[in-house]
Amino acid sequence: MPRLGTRKLYYLLKPKLAERKIKLGRDGLFRHLRDQGLLVKPKRSYTKTTYSRHWMKKHTNLFEQMAVERPEQAVVSDIKYVESLS
Repeated sequence: MPRLGTRKLYYLLKPKLAERKIKLGRDGLFRHLRDQGLLVKPKRSYTKTTYSRHWMKKHTNLFEQMAVERPEQAVVSDIKYVESLS
């Protein structure tokens, strides 16, 4: 049963293991499944937010030539990325 979960699988197998007098704990089951390559690999939650090789205009850094000498002389902002489900 794909994506069942090892804890639930252990809960379901525990009576059958006890019936056959097999001593295998939850961590031992995890270790055995990991050694056999049977654990489900978690999906990586990675969102790529920047793609600099696009066709749109890229603005130059205006602060490189600027000498900031007093507070609030320069104001900067950033973009908030929001994932859309389209």
